[in-house]
Amino acid sequence: MKKTGPAYPASFTVEAVIVMTVVLWALGFMIRESYIRYDRTTGKMILAEALENTRYCTPEEEAGKRYAKEGEKQGNPRMWLKDYRITIEEKRNTVKGRAVLGGWEVEMEMKRNRPELFLRRVQALLEERSRNRNER
Repeated sequence: MKKTGPAYPASFTVEAVIVMTVVLWALGFMIRESYIRYDRTTGKMILAEALENTRYCTPEEEAGKRYAKEGEKQGNPRMWLKDYRITIEEKRNTVKGRAVLGGWEVEMEMKRNRPELFLRRVQALLEERSRNRNER
């Protein structure tokens, strides 16, 4: 037989296969982990938006059910963690939400919007400001 090119030992090919296997496995793991992080982050954001919308409604409106349905519609289908579910519980002064996504879950609680409290504080600040001006 005639030799046509440089001869390489077979171990070079075997080592390359082992290295490429490890590299491709690590790349696949990182892609999978990024999908899971994406699902969790967007799941939290959807729940926060639903709670934010609910806290501006009165408890009599029962807006929590409506915004929970909208959140589930936004959240499904998920890329990796599959089924996304939201439950929102409305109380007099707080709104509490829970999102479940695969084996992961998160809970958030927000106080209801109270515009009269804000107006009282603004009025108190304005009165304090006018008192300080009069004292000078």
